[in-house]
Amino acid sequence: MRRVLVLALGLAVGLTACARFQPVQRDRVAVGGGLSVMGSAVWNRFPVGVLGADAAWTQDGLPLDRVLFYVAHGDGTPLFEHGRDRRSLEYRANMTATEIADLWASELALAGNGDVRTGAPQPVRFAGLPGFRFDYSYANPSGLVFDGFVVGAATAKGLYLIAFAGTRAHHFLAYRSAAEHLIGSAEIAVE
Repeated sequence: MRRVLVLALGLAVGLTACARFQPVQRDRVAVGGGLSVMGSAVWNRFPVGVLGADAAWTQDGLPLDRVLFYVAHGDGTPLFEHGRDRRSLEYRANMTATEIADLWASELALAGNGDVRTGAPQPVRFAGLPGFRFDYSYANPSGLVFDGFVVGAATAKGLYLIAFAGTRAHHFLAYRSAAEHLIGSAEIAVE
């Protein structure tokens, strides 16, 4: 009887965890703050605020791969949202792309990640606007190594970023193309 109870409890916890995310539809998806992207059934969406982002999507699970959306962060607002134990570093409207990359690296390090590295930002178009892109890598507290990239733009509405990361051993290379397609479909509505 006890074994059945433990099995039932385990199943209930597993189903609850699965219910936290929803598959993304193959349509234009509003992320927030006027940002939208073309969805695809390969992505699953988590509730707002997961991993400190405005939205978080994954294919195989957030511990392995993720696309994080940061939408219209205004001057003086935290880049990542955190619990009461630590406040996120703040974005400033006058930051350069290099300073934003440094802010990103600092946040990753303060979150307990090691060997955080960012590449030099390069100018790119993001959602039809002049933007930037930089690569990054880090090792999580368990030692799992991730590679990723951030694409974004600072607008009159605030800072928009979309970041993709996946395990170096598999997920980054396996899902990079899907992430590039997703980010390439970004649009920011003008009001």
